[in-house]
Amino acid sequence: MPPGSDWTCPGARCRYEIEHTSTYQAPSIEVYAMLTDPAFREKVCSYVKAPDFTVEVDGRTPLVVEVTQEQPVRNVPAFATKVVGDAVVIRQIETWVGTTEAELDLTIPGKPGQLSGSINLIESDGVTRYAIDGELKVKIPLIGGKLESVIEGLLKAFLVAEAEVGTAWLAGTADSCPESGCCPTCSWACSCACSWARSRLRSR
Repeated sequence: MPPGSDWTCPGARCRYEIEHTSTYQAPSIEVYAMLTDPAFREKVCSYVKAPDFTVEVDGRTPLVVEVTQEQPVRNVPAFATKVVGDAVVIRQIETWVGTTEAELDLTIPGKPGQLSGSINLIESDGVTRYAIDGELKVKIPLIGGKLESVIEGLLKAFLVAEAEVGTAWLAGTADSCPESGCCPTCSWACSCACSWARSRLRSR
C-alpha cells in the first residue's frame, strides 16, 4: 500500500497484498497436527478473549478447518467504527490440500472485507515456517484503502496471538500460559510479544 493515511482507491474495489510469517521450533507435521486440532483453535480464541466463537473441523479429504469468532473493535479510527461497528464476526476457512498447504478464505459476514490466499508450512532442519500470502479486498470507494489498514491490523494481531499460543502448545505448556494484558497498539486483548512463551521455549 502506498504510504500515508490519505491514500484512496480509484474505484469501488481496493486490493492489498498481505504477507505474514511465524516460525515454530517443530517439524511441519507437528505444526499441521496443531493447526487442525480443534482444541488448539479453541485455545487461541480463548486467548484473544473472543466473546463468542465456534470451531469446526471436517476430517474428510480435503480437510477443512472453520473458525468463526466475534471480536470487539477497539483503538481504531472513527471512520472505521462507522463502517464495521463496535464488533466484528470473523469467519476463517482453511482447506488443507495436504499436510503443508492450505487455501485460506477469511470473511467478515455483512461487512466490506475479504481475504483470499494460501498457507504454506515450510520445514528446514526441524524448524517450520508458517507463511500466509493473501489478497485483501475492500469494496468501498474512497476510504477502502484506509479501511484495509485497519482490517490488516486486526488480522495480523490475531496471527501474532495464534503464534504465541502455538509456541506454548508445541512446547507442551499451553495450559499454563498466563493471561496477557491488552496490547496498546492493537485491538486484541493479548500481548503483542509473549516473552513468556519464548522464554519457555528457549529453556527447553
